[in-house]
Amino acid sequence: MDYDLWGRFFLHGLDIEYLDTDVGMFRQHADQKTARRWNSEKSIVRVAHRLIDRSERWTNEEKEDLHGNVQDYLDQVWRETGPLARKGLPEWLVLRIRRLYDRWKRLRFFLGGVKQRVEEALFRS
Repeated sequence: MDYDLWGRFFLHGLDIEYLDTDVGMFRQHADQKTARRWNSEKSIVRVAHRLIDRSERWTNEEKEDLHGNVQDYLDQVWRETGPLARKGLPEWLVLRIRRLYDRWKRLRFFLGGVKQRVEEALFRS
């Protein structure tokens, strides 16, 4: 939302000045969008594409170049999300593999706890 607001300010040519005082706050929590970088970056890029399309300052050729730059940026961010993305695998496949891997880790953790409790029960008897 902030990115869209600042983008609209920019497109309308508003003068922005620095204030030497705090006028806002930033809260951090586990469920915020910025905690999930890939989702956050995709959201920002969607807004950037919309802002580019709205601009009356740029020619269609300039807009195409800007869209390409924004997509190149998103592609670079994607490659930085991990080794599977760096290999060039598609997002849908990488995200499914990551979900499966996370489930496998949780299952191993759960089964490790079960194994420990069974062993403790056996040693007590």
